[in-house]
Amino acid sequence: MMTTETYLHQGEYAQSLLAKGQAHALLLILKAKGIQVTGQDRERISTCTDIPTLDTWIGRAAVSDTLDEVFA
Repeated sequence: MMTTETYLHQGEYAQSLLAKGQAHALLLILKAKGIQVTGQDRERISTCTDIPTLDTWIGRAAVSDTLDEVFA
């Protein structure tokens, strides 16, 4: 019997694509909520490659009213 293994987001390239997508999603959430994003903050979000950090920010953005709350 053949078994298959699933490897979650392996490799730097896959990680970078996932991070880029999450950063884009975060910026869309912030825009939809009317939260102002400075150029510096946009750069911070767009250049973040740490998936757990982006996950945290996205979760916070869903329930926050300010960018300071997202980054807290």
